[in-house]
Amino acid sequence: MWLSAARPLNVPFSIRRSLFPLLTGTIAFAVYLATLATDLTWAFQATDGPELMTAAMTLGVPHPPGYPTYVLLGHLFGGLPLGSIPFRFSLFSALSAGVAVVFLTAAARHMRRPEQAVPGVGAVAAVLTFALLAPVWQQAIVPEVYALNLAVVAALLWATVSRQPTPVAGLLFGLAMTTHGTSLLLLPLVLSQTPWRQWLRLAAAALLGMAPFLALPLLAGHGSPLVWGQPQRLDGWWWLVTAELYRPNLFALAPAEAAARLGQWLRTAQLALPALGLVASLSLLRRQTERKDGRLTMALALTALLYLLFAAFYRTIDGAVLLLPGLACAALLLLPLFHRLGPAGLSLPLLLLLLNFNQLNLHDDRSARALAESVLVEAPPEAILLTEGDATTFTLWYLREVERQRPDLVVVDRNLFGFAWYRQQLADRHSWMPIIAQYDLEALTRLGRPICEVQFDGGLAVIDCGHGV
Repeated sequence: MWLSAARPLNVPFSIRRSLFPLLTGTIAFAVYLATLATDLTWAFQATDGPELMTAAMTLGVPHPPGYPTYVLLGHLFGGLPLGSIPFRFSLFSALSAGVAVVFLTAAARHMRRPEQAVPGVGAVAAVLTFALLAPVWQQAIVPEVYALNLAVVAALLWATVSRQPTPVAGLLFGLAMTTHGTSLLLLPLVLSQTPWRQWLRLAAAALLGMAPFLALPLLAGHGSPLVWGQPQRLDGWWWLVTAELYRPNLFALAPAEAAARLGQWLRTAQLALPALGLVASLSLLRRQTERKDGRLTMALALTALLYLLFAAFYRTIDGAVLLLPGLACAALLLLPLFHRLGPAGLSLPLLLLLLNFNQLNLHDDRSARALAESVLVEAPPEAILLTEGDATTFTLWYLREVERQRPDLVVVDRNLFGFAWYRQQLADRHSWMPIIAQYDLEALTRLGRPICEVQFDGGLAVIDCGHGV
């Protein structure tokens, strides 16, 4: 009798509601796991990877804005008894991207009408298409910050479109800011879906979400060999978290250069998703009768457009990686198209899987380690390695500070040497090195140690010792 009084239909509904996001995320994670980098790699512009691993393993402070959430979580992953340290950090990225896929699929459920609340094959196909796009896949298999940022952004999209309590959205927005500064572009979306009377609560929760930034002074005083700036001081902390160093790159490209970059991306089929999403949103707006649905669609379209423009005008060689949250918004905008396609829509992620698997597979990539270790073998004892470029400096930092290879060597970055705080740190760490008051590389030659200029260029390690600076 008690069985008949129960409501069995609610159980399968709940299971189905959770099953689709978990299934989609598991499929994406399995693909990432099969192709992730197992050793040091510079593939897909992941030259910051060795520096991020060094900061996380030594609880230090990497380049602005300091990425405290990545450092703290990465420190936990770095301690796992699984494979090599680079493998653990690639695994961290793969798991973060898998979590992003789970939340994005969950968000897709709330992009449909209430009577169609459970995401079906169309939603799975749309999110898997996003997950298997080359730019997303690439960042899911290398040690970098973008996959973690994508996970928090996807959680924020879910909280926003599903009308979670305001503090939840605010907390996730603040946390997203600690994983990458471009998360500020999500503010119009969050505000548009939050009643203005609750904006104060939203701001308070966002400040709480940004609390990891307060850990930077503590990390700086922890004794790590890698600390950018002077975050123990208020002005140094502000310089770091606002990424003042990179402000000249903001909208630095001329309109003609940005247009050429956009054209290049749009000619690449796998980066046409934001444009398709924007077109789909305009088409969808014509059919929507409920004001809140139209506002959400427009906010998602605006967010995708903001990411597209920001990436187009930002001066960096890896501008495409800045598009990932915009791609996530575009995937949600394309849901109506995938729902119409039904099971046929699964052919698109399957095609991407076949096209990209071999090209993106980094399982056997050992080139970065081989190149860097060749320098360590050739360098004379107690030499000063004068380096330039992220790949060169960061990789040698990692090998020396994390794997403890050639601790007798001192790595000095040419560009960082221009900062007084960096020269002070060198003097603090090496008792035999005096404080050099100004940018004077010639002063290094008077310290009585071999000077070697090192650079990794075109797959070759160039090391030149004993010829001055």
